[in-house]
Amino acid sequence: MNELLTSKNFILKLNPNGLTEQHKRLIRYLNIYILKTLNADSEQEYFQCTEDAYKMLTALIKQTNFRDSSSNIKRTEQALELALDSVRDLIYSKDSDIYDN
Repeated sequence: MNELLTSKNFILKLNPNGLTEQHKRLIRYLNIYILKTLNADSEQEYFQCTEDAYKMLTALIKQTNFRDSSSNIKRTEQALELALDSVRDLIYSKDSDIYDN
């Protein structure tokens, strides 16, 4: 079984090559908000941490290093809109994608 799933400590190791200090901070905060959402004790905390996690992820994506010099289209906005459409579909469907292997 995966050690991450059975250990009391949950350690994520990321290769920081190519990440700015801002990227690293955003990733840390994103993880914090996800954990706070999963462990929220009040409705207000639950909603606020969920909103903050989405904002943090959006900020991280907007600061990506992805460049497509062959296009005038802003890929960041396009990627976020596509992701939001997929999330919206999941919100209003009874099914949920399972990403647990």
